[in-house]
Amino acid sequence: MQRILALLLCLSLCDSAIGGIVILKRAWVKKFKDRATIEAKFVIEHSHSSPNSNKKDGDLHFAGQAEREIGLPAVAELVNARKAFSKPAVQFIKDSAGTGTEVDLHGVWRLWFEHPAHSQTQFATFGIAKNTNPDHSFEVHPVLKVGGIDLSESFDFIPDFAGHDAKKAFNFYNSLKITVRASATAVTMDAKKSVFNYTTYGMVLTGKPKKLVDGGIAVFADVENEEDEDDPLARGIRMIFAPGTAGAKLITGKVAGDKFVAIGIPRVNLNAIEAAIRVSGTQQFTSSLPYEMIVVGIKAAE
Repeated sequence: MQRILALLLCLSLCDSAIGGIVILKRAWVKKFKDRATIEAKFVIEHSHSSPNSNKKDGDLHFAGQAEREIGLPAVAELVNARKAFSKPAVQFIKDSAGTGTEVDLHGVWRLWFEHPAHSQTQFATFGIAKNTNPDHSFEVHPVLKVGGIDLSESFDFIPDFAGHDAKKAFNFYNSLKITVRASATAVTMDAKKSVFNYTTYGMVLTGKPKKLVDGGIAVFADVENEEDEDDPLARGIRMIFAPGTAGAKLITGKVAGDKFVAIGIPRVNLNAIEAAIRVSGTQQFTSSLPYEMIVVGIKAAE
């Protein structure tokens, strides 16, 4: 019996680290690699009945599909969903769930192997999600607008929520690997399951902010190491700001050397993936997983 239990435990642990494969259209990668956000007609299949507690992260999750714009099972997450200004959006999401009606959804696209399926091909046919957390590697997180309701105010620090420790999280992000194979029309990405979602960190700009195609902002920064300021936890990480948010306004006009404290979530850096493909062509390669940080909340360092 002990041997059987040990085997089951091993299988469980191994399965949690397997990860998955996502096959994206090459044209889609080129279109979104320098955009912070995506706009879609989204069918909400399931929604949480209420937001998570703030101590957990304060998000409201809802799952569904946007067959034309995303083409993958997706989960959207409304940040700071317990705040008063989010109540109309929360009610709209709950009322729309399960109706089959397309709703306007605008938010930050996020490709990340946090809850991956074994394999998913973009614009294939997928069944209806069974719950708010189907196997998925694609998210709209954070949501910027849903059903015409502006949620840009939600891009902020979350009350009573600290986020993950920067050293643990960035050491993990830096350890990730990805295998990529491209054709003229598709990009296949294979990576292990990822952890460490919201992370709080200090950052030092290494360049000037630049506007993205959709009006968002990108800027490169080093992630500070509290134990050794001369040895950053990560160097030259692209920080992504959604258009119209307080963070995008704060970062505009700043220069190299400016310091901030942020809470953010990682996503695959498709700009770096596409650049690597231009070098490798159709030759498969394995490398460190290039990531960038979606900045949810930010303030000037004291």
